[in-house]
Amino acid sequence: MDLAARQSLINWIDSFNGSFETEIAIPLEMYFDGNDEAHCCLTVNTIGCPSSERVHQSLKALLECPDTHDVLIRFTDCDDTKTDDDIWVLSVTAWVIIKASPELIEYRI
Repeated sequence: MDLAARQSLINWIDSFNGSFETEIAIPLEMYFDGNDEAHCCLTVNTIGCPSSERVHQSLKALLECPDTHDVLIRFTDCDDTKTDDDIWVLSVTAWVIIKASPELIEYRI
């Protein structure tokens, strides 16, 4: 884990109202820069729980599709992120802003 990139992301999040109590949409590349978790927290509720690299590549592939407007990572309050250097900035939600059928999205992932 790149602790400098992690701290930079924490500082960026902290710049919103000076607290971790605001729901924030983090740009895809900003979220994954320096994140090398073996089991990505975004997929914590899935069987097999893929690595951050695999999740990043899948979301990046969606972002590169012509009908995708953006991919953002949802952040809400998480006190552990500031106090535990062993964890990345936690999130369990990725927003994909796309004009496509659910079947096409599933196929692309």
